[in-house]
Amino acid sequence: YGTGALLAGVVASYLGLLNSFLISLLSSLTSTIIMANIRENRFIKSNTNESHSVYIIGLKSKTLIATYITAHASKMSDSVMWGFYPIILSSLGFSMPEIGLAQAVIMVSFSGSMPLAGKLSDAIGRRGPLLLGLIMNIIGLIGVATLTDHLLQLVISAVFGIGLGLYYPILPAMTADSVPEEARSKALGLYRGFRDSGYATGAMLAGIIASYSLKGIFFVMSLLLLLVFAISMLVIKETRPIWATYELHLHHTDLLVKAASEFEDALNLLHNNKIDMFEEKGSVIKDYERKADWYRREMDRVIYDSVLSRDREDLLKLASRTDRSIAYILGAFRRLNLAKDRVPDSIRDKMPEMGRKIREGAELLRDAVSKMRDDPENAIKLLEELDKLEHDYDVLHNELLAIIVREREILDPVSAIMLMYFIEFCESSVDLMQDAGDVIRLIISKHAIWPSEV
Repeated sequence: YGTGALLAGVVASYLGLLNSFLISLLSSLTSTIIMANIRENRFIKSNTNESHSVYIIGLKSKTLIATYITAHASKMSDSVMWGFYPIILSSLGFSMPEIGLAQAVIMVSFSGSMPLAGKLSDAIGRRGPLLLGLIMNIIGLIGVATLTDHLLQLVISAVFGIGLGLYYPILPAMTADSVPEEARSKALGLYRGFRDSGYATGAMLAGIIASYSLKGIFFVMSLLLLLVFAISMLVIKETRPIWATYELHLHHTDLLVKAASEFEDALNLLHNNKIDMFEEKGSVIKDYERKADWYRREMDRVIYDSVLSRDREDLLKLASRTDRSIAYILGAFRRLNLAKDRVPDSIRDKMPEMGRKIREGAELLRDAVSKMRDDPENAIKLLEELDKLEHDYDVLHNELLAIIVREREILDPVSAIMLMYFIEFCESSVDLMQDAGDVIRLIISKHAIWPSEV
């Protein structure tokens, strides 16, 4: 774009306007030759019914529709800049090379800002750079219509180009963030269809307005982008939320997995009657519980010190439930330790299964936390597995209670009570893992924009 605009201005100055199209002809021929020698390495079987379903569901999503409208309006403003900006510059006395330079400034600033915009949106979220880019485009359009100084026109070209570069890579990224992998190509195709049709509507609208006022085109387009800005503010969800405590949550749930793994080892040791080695696990689990407490306090501090967000209360709940799950694991170990010499064989035989399920539940929760921001689709699948595991553990829990009732004749009251607490604390730990999963599901629902049935 930038190189082409600059070369076209120079060629038009020396060889005439019509000859500047030779650049397009040569570049098209070169591209055709290159493409003809590229081999297709991926063959995909088309599914018409599936495509139809994806398009219908995509058009029901408010955020996707708002994203498509924003992209469409952005291309309308592009068509105005490419079609009528040179005419404005010519009326201000710009020479052909200077007009080409102004167009090149737009494209160089556009292409230069795109990589930075991508990294910025990954770091702070999608909505902020998107909205900033729209504001810069509005400023650029108004500047074109009101400024007369040559240097200021070049500055406003850079502002418009940077604004374009800010949201150009973000809009398709928001679509890719928000749809299942199998529907992504179709959703992006729908996005491109909406976006690129803006060239046509922009050109037609600008042509009608130009018959009354050339500068009026830019004012009308800036008002249109202002309307799109308002729609984006009100409708578009943040598809890549940024949480100040996200890394802390990852460490916190990792401690839950470590505590659960040590607890599993302890139950296996007791099952194999290795009492001394079993007792040593208590201090290890306590150390993980102590570290988890520190992370919970740190998350509380960071959340309360950070800027208010819609996820604040939910993140506090996630931290609290994870922390309590670890505490219940420690509590279960301590109750079992008090009755370790009087555990009936029927309960002892269930311990490996208990430890395995508790550890697997902790791993599912940790993995869901690791995917809740960047891969919410698979995070939901992990949470569904956690729900199933909790249901299976309920069955095991009831079996253990039945054993306690059945063995009541050979258990002394204190041992029976301690074993009851042990069984209930294990159940509570798994329940809290599921509760934490429900919090994650709620957080994801605030940012997900694709229906769950896809």
